[in-house]
Amino acid sequence: MNVQKFVKSRLFYTLIIACILLVSFFLAFLEGSKESIQLAKYDYFSRDHAQCQSGSREGTAGKSNHEQLASSIYYAVRTPLNYDNTVQHPLVVVYAPAGKNRFANERITELTQRMTNNGFVIAYVDSPMFLTGPLSIPVINDLSTVPKEIAKKWCIDREKIFLTGHSDGGTVAAAIGYLPKTNQIPKAVAPSAAGIRKRDLSNIDCPDPISIMVMQKENDTLFPNYNKELADWWASCNSCEKQTTPLRNGCVEYLNCKANVQTLFCETPGKHQEWSHLNKEMVDFFNASSDM
Repeated sequence: MNVQKFVKSRLFYTLIIACILLVSFFLAFLEGSKESIQLAKYDYFSRDHAQCQSGSREGTAGKSNHEQLASSIYYAVRTPLNYDNTVQHPLVVVYAPAGKNRFANERITELTQRMTNNGFVIAYVDSPMFLTGPLSIPVINDLSTVPKEIAKKWCIDREKIFLTGHSDGGTVAAAIGYLPKTNQIPKAVAPSAAGIRKRDLSNIDCPDPISIMVMQKENDTLFPNYNKELADWWASCNSCEKQTTPLRNGCVEYLNCKANVQTLFCETPGKHQEWSHLNKEMVDFFNASSDM
């Protein structure tokens, strides 16, 4: 075999191995049950709600699977089964892990049933990886427009926008919460397994105090301890005490934060690819943030 053929052969096998590893990474995210992605009814009499003018929002009840940004990134919207288009709803936007579309994103996080039962409209956004390439500030700015686009069609309380996501999706949710151009959008953020370390934030000015629930897996070897560093940075920005108090299910809360915002760090068993499954805790966190 001459040198040229040998080099081509090595490159071919290297490319195959890289593709196998990439596919394995995408398939590693565990997807949940069909029941968890079903819509639920909401008790609209359980609390008072601000109103939208009757007929002012054309978004329909149920599942809307093919909403699209101008940049061609797709997202899906889920409403309570008995959605009332005259009632302003809190909105949760869930950003996807790298390479996952909106449907896989929904199955991985299993948030639909619980969120709609609690009166949230929830949206699942495609990973932009195959459309725009790796995450960048312009891509994150584009993804930050999803809440505004949803509020044009569905009756949304713009003061109650919440962001979450896993892995790359957690990175997007966190970044929208602290970047100067976008940090005014969310009421609270709940990133899971985000790829952000303290040193990545060295040139970032603190946003105004905002409630945050940072989630991390104990055996995350891809982003080891990144999210504890992210939680510590945010606790400093929120002027919290360094002391924490334990909550349930692996969560701790930083004490006496400015403006009474909540700053939580949650570490649960498992590997990077596993969603934290703190869905009840997340609903409670978002509801508490709504009341601030």
